[in-house]
Amino acid sequence: MQFMMLMIPNVYRGNKKLDSGFVPDPKKVEEMARFNGELGKAVKILSLNGLHPLNTGARVAFGKGKPTVTDGPFIESKEVLGGYWIVEANSKEELVKWAQRCPADEGDVIEIRQIFDEVEDRVLVLATGGMSHYPGTPLYGHVDEAFDKKVLDILASGKGSKLAEFTPDDLMQSGNGELVNWVITAGICGDVKCRVLDYIRLWHIGLGYLYWDM
Repeated sequence: MQFMMLMIPNVYRGNKKLDSGFVPDPKKVEEMARFNGELGKAVKILSLNGLHPLNTGARVAFGKGKPTVTDGPFIESKEVLGGYWIVEANSKEELVKWAQRCPADEGDVIEIRQIFDEVEDRVLVLATGGMSHYPGTPLYGHVDEAFDKKVLDILASGKGSKLAEFTPDDLMQSGNGELVNWVITAGICGDVKCRVLDYIRLWHIGLGYLYWDM
C-alpha cells in the first residue's frame, strides 16, 4: 500500500511569516537524514522532500467565478505543509510507529494518509511444489529439514531474491529441484516478508506452507 506522510512543522503554523531566505537548522537536517535512512530500510520510500515556506509560494482558490490567486506573502493559513514522504508500507500502523520516532520539534505534526491505488483488487499468487526430496534416486525417503528451514527463514525475512543465489547443483544436492516454484513465487512477490504457517515432514518429503500479504 502507498501512503503520504505530511509534515506540518510548528515553525510554519499559526500564519507565521518567515524570511524568504529561511533555511532549516543544519543539525536538524542531519537528524532527519538519519531518520530517513532508517525509515528507508523498513519501507520503500518513493519520494521525499522538504518544502520552502508558504510566503514563497502561491494559492489558487476556486469559487463560483474565476479562480482567485493569492501570492505567498498574503496567504492566511493555520497549518502549512513543510515536507512529505511518499512510501510503500504494509500498514498505516507500521508508519504510525515510525512517525513517533521522527526527530520532530515540539508542536510539529505528521499526518498519514493512504493513497488511492489504481487497482484496489488483490492478486493471489499460487504455486505448488515440494521442498526437499529425492524421487527416483537411492536417497528417496531422505528429507533435508535443515535446508528446508533455511529456505523458509529466507522467505520469512523478506529476502526471497537470495534464493536465486543457489546454483542448480546446490538445489539438487539438497533434493530441492522443486524449489524452482518457490523461486518464481518470490520473484513475483518481491523482497516482501511472508508468514510461515507450518512445516511438515512426511516420510519422503518436506512440506512448507506460507503466504505473502500483498
